[in-house]
Amino acid sequence: MYLTQQGNKAVVLTANPYADYYSHGEEHDFQIVDVSDPTNPETLWQFDPRSLPEVSEEFNGYHWNAPDGKTRPVFAHSVMADQTGKYAYVSMWDLGTIYLILATQKTLNTWAVHISLPISKALLTPLL
Repeated sequence: MYLTQQGNKAVVLTANPYADYYSHGEEHDFQIVDVSDPTNPETLWQFDPRSLPEVSEEFNGYHWNAPDGKTRPVFAHSVMADQTGKYAYVSMWDLGTIYLILATQKTLNTWAVHISLPISKALLTPLL
């Protein structure tokens, strides 16, 4: 869990190991939560590994059938942001490290996500 700021919003970046697995995909292991009003936290975005071409839709939230033919564990292990709050780094165990470029829009409704090597060079822009 890592607290950072986006404009005038307090945002928590969370690594919730096994959330995807135990919720059967309802929740994901990495989430961005607006905690500006601590009595009413709001999940803004979640990272779903199934959005990557390397991860099949049948992914159960833990056991990943890697391109090398091996079954590997995948879960968000830890997260941190840089001092500016513009970049977040998430350790996804055997899937690799992802870094997120956190968009700083007034509505905070778009996140530009870059998945680092070894998994992909894709630039994704999910909308909330």
